[in-house]
Amino acid sequence: MKRSFCFRMALLVLTVLFFLSGCGGKSTDPDKLNAESKTETGAETQNDEEITGDAEMNEFFGCKAQKLDNSLSGKEVFDLYLEELENGKKSGYTPIIVVVDESLTDLVQYYYSENVKSPEEYVSSVLSNDHSDGKGFLDERYEKLKEFYGDSIDNELEQWRADPVGSPSAANVPSLDNLYGKPYLVKVPTNESYNIPAWIPFGGWNDCPDIDDIISVCKYWNDKFGAIPMIISRDTLIIYVERPITDVDEAVSTAKEVCAFCDDFDIAPVSAISEMVYNGDSWYFWWD
Repeated sequence: MKRSFCFRMALLVLTVLFFLSGCGGKSTDPDKLNAESKTETGAETQNDEEITGDAEMNEFFGCKAQKLDNSLSGKEVFDLYLEELENGKKSGYTPIIVVVDESLTDLVQYYYSENVKSPEEYVSSVLSNDHSDGKGFLDERYEKLKEFYGDSIDNELEQWRADPVGSPSAANVPSLDNLYGKPYLVKVPTNESYNIPAWIPFGGWNDCPDIDDIISVCKYWNDKFGAIPMIISRDTLIIYVERPITDVDEAVSTAKEVCAFCDDFDIAPVSAISEMVYNGDSWYFWWD
């Protein structure tokens, strides 16, 4: 694991504290938002037992978060997300579902350090970095894959091309109880959706790209396909694709990029990756 892991995880848990700090948002679908009480305006709030950390983080980020019912199915999650995405386009935020599990909250005590930058400083620092070459990053990673796997990935993609199979809508959005944690709908105050990982630090361990590379890739795929980070948990990133790929050649070239971004072929063989990107509006990534 990279030496920067502790630093990145400390920043992640600072954000987690913010999510659990009781910052409320007005529900677009009260039947689907699970909360203990409501304000006079109808906004969902959480009880005192669910609120941890510094409540000032809510104001600090200018961001709202609501706990979701973890019994929501993948289709219900997808529909709720799309509704919030449309609301956010009008109101200046981008929604994302963040799933916080027990092991992640335990990391708060282990990784927290007074020497870590404040979340505000961290967001500003990340956003000031260059995120313009996501394609270059993926091309370089793919060449390294070819050094290890030879032509096997290309050969499998050509086999898929001969009889292409696509992915139905929301096929890769799991029910929330499959993500093993407490899910929150978080409204990130940006319309540049690819920058969401700056507010929710993620990545940088083992073969998972670091946060700047994730943002670069998200920006590159956003420009091409309207790709938006949709769900983040401790080890999972799910991306919503507004303009799914309908061309077979485009699907093959993008499948190579997806393999480079997340190359755990034991979990997702090349044929499954090809299916996922072809007509698929949800792309699923998991790193060990």
